[in-house]
Amino acid sequence: ISRIVGALKTAGQFDNTLVLFLQDNGGCQEEFGSNGAVRPKNLARQSAMKPGELQYSMVPKITRDGRPVRQGFGVTPGPSDTYVAYGIQWANASNTPFREYKHFVHEGGISTPLIAHWPNGIKEHGTFRHEPGHLVDIMATCVDLAEAKYPAEWKKSPVHSMEGKSLVPVFGGKDLPDRPLYWEHEGNRAVRVGDWKLVAKGRNGPWELYNLKTDRSELKNLVEAEAERAKKLESLWNTWAIRANVLPWPNSGQARKVSRKRMLNLKADARLPRDGGVPNVKGRGFTVTATIGQPGQGVLVGHGGTAHGWALWVKDGKPVFSFRRNGKLTELVGPDALGKSRVVSARVGEDGGLVLLVGDREVARAKAAGTLAQVPQDGLEVGQDINGAVGGYQAPNRFSGQVSGVTIRLAK
Repeated sequence: ISRIVGALKTAGQFDNTLVLFLQDNGGCQEEFGSNGAVRPKNLARQSAMKPGELQYSMVPKITRDGRPVRQGFGVTPGPSDTYVAYGIQWANASNTPFREYKHFVHEGGISTPLIAHWPNGIKEHGTFRHEPGHLVDIMATCVDLAEAKYPAEWKKSPVHSMEGKSLVPVFGGKDLPDRPLYWEHEGNRAVRVGDWKLVAKGRNGPWELYNLKTDRSELKNLVEAEAERAKKLESLWNTWAIRANVLPWPNSGQARKVSRKRMLNLKADARLPRDGGVPNVKGRGFTVTATIGQPGQGVLVGHGGTAHGWALWVKDGKPVFSFRRNGKLTELVGPDALGKSRVVSARVGEDGGLVLLVGDREVARAKAAGTLAQVPQDGLEVGQDINGAVGGYQAPNRFSGQVSGVTIRLAK
């Protein structure tokens, strides 16, 4: 930070620049790097890293000036040539009086200060503000100050709406309106509105409810006494988690439960979670056919998200097939509106060939780099595409008409 400040002063821009200084979490209770023999044994200095060279390893082998990075029992945490966590005892001292530590979303894991320095823009120098904020507010603040416009799409792919709120009013001494703040980290969950916070440990842990105005240390769980309030906050969190692609949960490395069937017949509004019997489209050709009961706009059927997947949908009355492989989107659009046609199909060949059909008539053709490289992480839905959007639309892009049914046939 001193180098950044020095460079700004040299450029004459120090007073005109907003500098935000923060930490990412509370004290770390882990014993990482503090056990075993001291390593490495050879502490000879190596060649320094080049200017601009990036360090990709989680545990660097050397410092930027070439000193070996030390770990092991007895190595004191802190110096720049060490990579050692200081353990639960010191983490407890660091986080007191708050509960829990890094990794959790109780106050001991997430309540950290934000220092804002901007002499020309912040008039109340040296003051403390206790307005709750979130890391997502940094983006909103920068967009606000730059007078920029947050994009709705990028390279024909939709961009998720901005979650945060600008902190510029706080810099001017004003309060922000109460709004939900959400957290999820490795299954730990929380939502805060005003002084009330609902929080849980792990995916299956019970919810706890606290009034942070009277109980900042989260010691008096009010989840039973304020059951209705807890239910409303839980509903807020679940709605956000679906919108923000937190839910459904990843499969934690377990074998994905894909269907062994070569043909699936799905009814209107069918939904197959990613670990609940989706078709095994990895490395295979397939054909998907949707029958429309009532005409409309939106997704007929979709499987996947912004990295891998496919979707058959209708835009401005025309059929569209979106195919996404390793993040690259290929879209086929029929030249004419569907009119009275009620059957739309798409075919993916084993060579990556893509064909869009209305009834038995081919209306568009294209070529992708190959079949899907993996079973998409997101699930399959008829009549919508929740979580990440496969195609050039904003999820869930629900079909405004009615889908009678969908058939998926896999190649051998």
